Amino acid sequence: MPNKILSITKPETLFKSSDLVALKKEYRNLALKYHPDHNKEKDATGIFEHIHSLYALAVKKIQENTWEGAGVLFLNTIGAPPHEFTYYRMRSVGFSKLYLSDDFILYTIPESYARFGAQAKTILAKIPLTSNKKIADEFTKFLPTNVKYLQLKNGDTAIKIPKVSNVFSLRDVLNYYGTLDPKQVAWILSSLYNLNCFLSYRDIVHYDISVDSYFISPSDHMGFLLGGWWYAFDTGSVVSEVPQKTFETVPHLCKTPSNLICRELIRYVGRELLGDPKGTKLIKSTPDPLLKWVRGVSTAKDAVEEYKAWDACLLKSFGPRRFVAMDITEKDIKGV
Repeated sequence: MPNKILSITKPETLFKSSDLVALKKEYRNLALKYHPDHNKEKDATGIFEHIHSLYALAVKKIQENTWEGAGVLFLNTIGAPPHEFTYYRMRSVGFSKLYLSDDFILYTIPESYARFGAQAKTILAKIPLTSNKKIADEFTKFLPTNVKYLQLKNGDTAIKIPKVSNVFSLRDVLNYYGTLDPKQVAWILSSLYNLNCFLSYRDIVHYDISVDSYFISPSDHMGFLLGGWWYAFDTGSVVSEVPQKTFETVPHLCKTPSNLICRELIRYVGRELLGDPKGTKLIKSTPDPLLKWVRGVSTAKDAVEEYKAWDACLLKSFGPRRFVAMDITEKDIKGV
């Protein structure tokens, strides 16, 4: 049976460190183990050569800051000692880089996109400013709070957003499963529609509701809109730049922010989770009412009416609500 190392294509799968010194030690240990002079396995030479190529690729990715595995991020901030952050995954999200940790997410924004960091700060400051404390307490726990903005010496900006360890990127969850069971999609969309009612109440339009900006707690069936806030605007304001995917999805709506944009993006998320953002090849077990919903467009007058219509769709699709466990663990996520 071929050695599993030969099937590895990403260096992050083989090596655990993004520190060049520690990485070199890992490489030497593996190279020694599989060197043909010491290892008599039939595939030893091929394994040894593959380890070397993965090591070379690892060095390149670390130097180019495109490493997607676990690592340590050092941020040289203005007016403060360097910050050190340990993370288990990094990925590029548009112009930013996202670092995922057990208890926070961190975005770095290049200096040339500083205006987006400023926009996120403006909108996030607005979220809790409501005279209705009950509503604020109910919804703001699912949105970024205690956010830290770090100005870096190279001109970049870092945004650090706290989270808890059992909250995972919806992108990672989707990558793990490939497609999601329709019953799991149902509660995820329910959490989004619930949050959208608050966005509408605060007159905020989030142009980047997506599997990259949304985070979920599988054990608690809760969702958190933590990312993409540089693409959030006041209802009716002037917008100059929107995400490419949003423009491709709802080009006719992008010019003037309205809650309808959020509603259409939530349907897009539903299609993506069910297997096809275009909606033509969704998984066969999807009930007809849910199929029609995610393939359709919103005709509701507002977010609350949309939520009520969605609730009726769920009842037709699955009957009375009941909790369906999503069996995914932190270990599963970190292995993605």
